[in-house]
Amino acid sequence: MPTPIIEKGRLYTHFGTHGTVCINTKSGKIIWKNTSLPVTHNNGPGSSIVLWKHNVIFHADGSDIQYIVALDKRTGEVRWKTPRDEPTSWSSPHILPHTDPVQVVVSAANRIRSYDLANGNLLWECGGLSHNVVAGPVSHDGLVICGSSYEKQAILGIRLDGAAGDLTGSGPVRDRPLHQDRDRRGWSEARPPRTRNTLCNPTRADPAVRRCGSAFCYRSV
Repeated sequence: MPTPIIEKGRLYTHFGTHGTVCINTKSGKIIWKNTSLPVTHNNGPGSSIVLWKHNVIFHADGSDIQYIVALDKRTGEVRWKTPRDEPTSWSSPHILPHTDPVQVVVSAANRIRSYDLANGNLLWECGGLSHNVVAGPVSHDGLVICGSSYEKQAILGIRLDGAAGDLTGSGPVRDRPLHQDRDRRGWSEARPPRTRNTLCNPTRADPAVRRCGSAFCYRSV
């Protein structure tokens, strides 16, 4: 299920095709709700919202339509909405606050895509993940790191410096396939990794097991 977000006086929660709601945390009353963005979920909603300044951002990769959208957190009105071309996925967006412009990145099967958070314009994209992407991206020191583990298992590290257009197979992308690893545990289907100076990820076979390595040159340790 999508994870809600709370800030002083307000809770924002998202129910996929059933709508997005802002609730007063003291009174429990609904401040606003938006039910104008229907989508057909194969297995129910799973993508969580993210909050940035006055924006509530989420994407919906349904079996009928796909889009990413920003709502005004004060009113619930749509600020921008950008169509997407994706099979069903359940990952959540990731904000890159230190880029200019500020970017929002989404992992999915056809493409990892980055959008200008101010207007929803596509900035760059990159292929290489599996279908049914659930784990969201993370970022560290100029890198965006994305992974998947369905019919194939892979990690991609994408350099943000100069990233523009279609990056598939280009220099800014470091591709680390995991299906050849001896333990065959691969990338967690559902959980995003955690980064500081290293990349640590729960494995597919056992969420209690972590695979860790350098975020810049990923090697199992």
